[in-house]
Amino acid sequence: MSSDALQEFVRGIHTLLDEHNRGRLAALRRGLGQPVGTPGGAAREFYRLLPPGLSDREEPAYWTAATLFAAFPPRDGTTVAASVAGALRRLTAHNGGEDALPERRLLQLLASRPATLATHLRGAASLLAAGGIVLDPGRLVEDVRWWDAPDKDVQRRWAREFWRARETTDETAPEDE
Repeated sequence: MSSDALQEFVRGIHTLLDEHNRGRLAALRRGLGQPVGTPGGAAREFYRLLPPGLSDREEPAYWTAATLFAAFPPRDGTTVAASVAGALRRLTAHNGGEDALPERRLLQLLASRPATLATHLRGAASLLAAGGIVLDPGRLVEDVRWWDAPDKDVQRRWAREFWRARETTDETAPEDE
């Protein structure tokens, strides 16, 4: 899938929010935790957003991002994080480094198989939204899409982003990639 198609998808889901299209967002939200293309309103809204030419292998990543975005959209005062690990790191830093829950969520995510990843992402997204942080849907699509790669590049990047940054002070912490 080209980056243009991914950007088209991200623009589409942001348009739903910009247009205050609560009905379509609610329909997508009902797909959270359901298999891709589950019959009903979520599938209808999802396939309306989906760019042409997407393979069956890519659909779950797009489904996960779309349903999580609908469930935890950006609101006034929220920060959009470029990665899950960066967002969890920010939440830990915001809580003075004393909150172990973001690290536990990351550990659950890193141990997830593709079949359980969406469930663990939902828990992480809920925690982040409560802390005023939401996930970037485009980055999430790419990370979920490559989750089961043999080199575990996404998992290694997330671990590096979370723990390496924790060793720095808040003033010198690197920005999300």
